[in-house]
Amino acid sequence: MLELPRENLVLSRRVRERIRIATKAKEEIEAAVCQGIKRIEDDFMGWGLKDIHACLVGNHLLVLFQGIWTEGELQLVKSASAGKGWDVLKQVRSQMFETGRPVLEELVQEVTGVKALSMHYDINNLTGKEIVLFTLAGSPFEGDPQS
Repeated sequence: MLELPRENLVLSRRVRERIRIATKAKEEIEAAVCQGIKRIEDDFMGWGLKDIHACLVGNHLLVLFQGIWTEGELQLVKSASAGKGWDVLKQVRSQMFETGRPVLEELVQEVTGVKALSMHYDINNLTGKEIVLFTLAGSPFEGDPQS
């Protein structure tokens, strides 16, 4: 399974060194992506998640985050004028994902063995859910009867 170092992450190098998956079953890929992204969220972006799920469908990898808001963010929303706090938080989180995009795409490529062609991100303020969709250059299982 995925083992990343606890110290400050230089993921472009360390991801390559640490991710080892002997068999690439769909569930193992999904679990490794969840672990890797959770690690990036915790260490690189400074966010803790309550829940994360990944689903590999053909050449798409969908990652759903739940319980994303920190107490500080919720306090900001309560103190800001109508809707403005949510807008600020969404902009900050969107920018953080864009900043971390190369690291996330590299993680996906390391785990799936397929290059990520694009990444799409959105957040729902009311439900506290984030979604990231990676479009891959192909299925990790192309040529495999499991695909």
